Amino acid sequence: MTNYTNALFIGKFYHYLEHVSSTNDYLLNVIKSQKVPEGTVIMAGHQTAGKGQRGNTWLDQANQNIAMSIYLKPHFLPLTRQFYLSMTIALSISQCIADLLEMQVFIKWPNDILVKDQKICGILIENMTGGKYLQESIIGIGLNVNQTTFPNSLKRASSLKLLTNKDFELLQVAQKLWVRLEQNYLLLRDGKYREIKEKYLNHLYLMNQYHIFYNSKGPLQGKIIGVDAWGHLVIEKTDGKQATFDVKEIAFWKE
Repeated sequence: MTNYTNALFIGKFYHYLEHVSSTNDYLLNVIKSQKVPEGTVIMAGHQTAGKGQRGNTWLDQANQNIAMSIYLKPHFLPLTRQFYLSMTIALSISQCIADLLEMQVFIKWPNDILVKDQKICGILIENMTGGKYLQESIIGIGLNVNQTTFPNSLKRASSLKLLTNKDFELLQVAQKLWVRLEQNYLLLRDGKYREIKEKYLNHLYLMNQYHIFYNSKGPLQGKIIGVDAWGHLVIEKTDGKQATFDVKEIAFWKE
């Protein structure tokens, strides 16, 4: 593993794989068998079975996108605040993409990254706990970079190239992301919870905007007013009443 980053520890140990089923699974197997420094990054040219949220499969074309997993040890973070890690990761990616594109970037709750209402990045965080605290986390990131065609089933997918008509060097994009992530992760380590949440909410898609959402009962009109301590989405309905939703309980669009 070689140092490829300007960050202090994220990306200092970096390993590239041409092919792998899942970078998250690969990294999980590594940390089970040996001691791994915090900030270690596994990046793949192609994932054959990349994992997305809620059991979905992340599809990517070989050598066109960033598929990577990052090993963190947030043992300072109580389980009651574990959603702050998710906010930190999503915030860092949105800031990095905004730096690259000079466009407005949004976080679609809980942590999809959107530009012009199109998804360009997904995040999968797998946590290991001990007692009342997190112990280890594997941060899986799938960022669409140079891919220009997507399956018809992915109606809202886009990429950095589609948005700019430019090609990007994958490792350079990854390095910029590592720096942003480390900056915000250190804020989290220092207990800057309010600062992280404020920045996250400032990037939150449809924040304080009336929108028609969909749940098991049908359409629901309301506006997002925040997230609660456990990361549930808080929506204020048109009658002024508030409701909270977990990830599978609410949809932003009728597919």
